[in-house]
Amino acid sequence: QCLQFMAKHYQPSEPHLMGSPGKQYFTFQLKPLVTTAQCGEVHLTYTRPWEHQDGPITTVKWCYTARANKEIG
Repeated sequence: QCLQFMAKHYQPSEPHLMGSPGKQYFTFQLKPLVTTAQCGEVHLTYTRPWEHQDGPITTVKWCYTARANKEIG
């Protein structure tokens, strides 16, 4: 596991209308001990809390390219 889940935030498109569609934002952070290039996937499943069935799965692929530490001087 190279990523750590940090937070989620829901932004409704019409805040004054109950049940209006919107966007869900997720924030992940690369763990501090990761120093080499890494790639991976995050799998997100859409389900309602009161329904106990599997929903559609979205896969997000990510890559981190390690950067050399250069001293400027």
